Amino acid sequence: VLESLLGLLRAVLGCDAALEDELARRRGGDGEPGGGSEEGDLAPTESFLLELMAVAPLDVLRWRVETLHHRIRFPLEVASLSGQLQSGIDATRGIVDSAAFPVLLEGVLVMGNYVNAGSTRLGKALAVTLDSLEKLAHTKARSGVQARGGSRGGTALGLLVAQLAGAHGQPWRTALAADLHRCFAAR
Repeated sequence: VLESLLGLLRAVLGCDAALEDELARRRGGDGEPGGGSEEGDLAPTESFLLELMAVAPLDVLRWRVETLHHRIRFPLEVASLSGQLQSGIDATRGIVDSAAFPVLLEGVLVMGNYVNAGSTRLGKALAVTLDSLEKLAHTKARSGVQARGGSRGGTALGLLVAQLAGAHGQPWRTALAADLHRCFAAR
């Protein structure tokens, strides 16, 4: 009901001023509904709007109805956002508590410093950004390069993960996948 009223008020206020003037004319000079015409020739919606206009101007009524609408929907929005926030917190805890993710970041740092060794500005990085992980995921590896474990081609990130899995064993790759699973759930 509240949403219907809100829609009606928005529609009336969204129309040109002629409709509001017509409703005011039909209300008449004494402020009472029906002063300017007979009650019988008004549609039920027009009669309802005339009654509302006797209380307050339509733009004030729309503001009040919108406020009430937001107040009623607030607990639903809080519940929705609480779930999303909890998902983000779980993903963050998964990364912070991870034993495999720091190994991956260290590998990205070593790989970046190796690739950029010739650059005085980029060759001695002390940290990596999450943006660099995305760039590695989109950087194609040469098709002739073979990682430990036998995979060929793919991306630089895939090649790095394969190398690290070869060095640290399959349990490391499984732990990394489990840790990152929370991040995918938070998307």
